[in-house]
Amino acid sequence: YALANHPNCLSVFIHADLDFRINHIMENFEVVLSLAGTAFSLLVTSVIFVIRMVKALKERNSMQSLSCLYDAIAPLMEIAEGFTGYSGEEKKQFVLTKVNQFAIENGMKFDAAATAAQVEKLIGLSKKINAKTEKGE
Repeated sequence: YALANHPNCLSVFIHADLDFRINHIMENFEVVLSLAGTAFSLLVTSVIFVIRMVKALKERNSMQSLSCLYDAIAPLMEIAEGFTGYSGEEKKQFVLTKVNQFAIENGMKFDAAATAAQVEKLIGLSKKINAKTEKGE
């Protein structure tokens, strides 16, 4: 339109019939759909990968925290064994309380039941070792 009045301008009108235009649009639409499908598949795969990675990292951190807490149990049990006039249950509660405090101070999750089970396991191991030592093995 800007050059409509210019004498050296040649106007050309390009026309395509309806079938050609529909086919042309459909060809481009198929390419767009194909690319969109591929992009969506990559997105879903990436999201699944990230979710699994986050879960694995959380599990690893949880296991490291649990290991750290379990490492704190034996020295605390040794301290508790030095207490005279206290029952075994009171000594166990001392150990559990101290491990809980350690967990809180270090921002770790504390599982009382799992920790109590670990204390019982170490008590059992200690009793086995003491029994063998008393027998002279």
